[in-house]
Amino acid sequence: ARYPGIRLVLNIARKMNLKLNKDKCEFSVNKLTFIGDLITDQGVQPNPKKVSAILNMERPKCRQDVQRFLGMIN
Repeated sequence: ARYPGIRLVLNIARKMNLKLNKDKCEFSVNKLTFIGDLITDQGVQPNPKKVSAILNMERPKCRQDVQRFLGMIN
């Protein structure tokens, strides 16, 4: 087989009765975003888009703003 790892993943998914959405599956890629993190051959890193959004946020002006910010980053 050309990509034995892919066949292994698909066989395990079938045995566990997991249904995969072909439009959401990515195989043989160098990096991908999963649950908000960027996964590369270098490891797991925060998604640059999310980091940029946090860095460019307005400074909290009141208690509710601080609570909202803390809820977002947790």
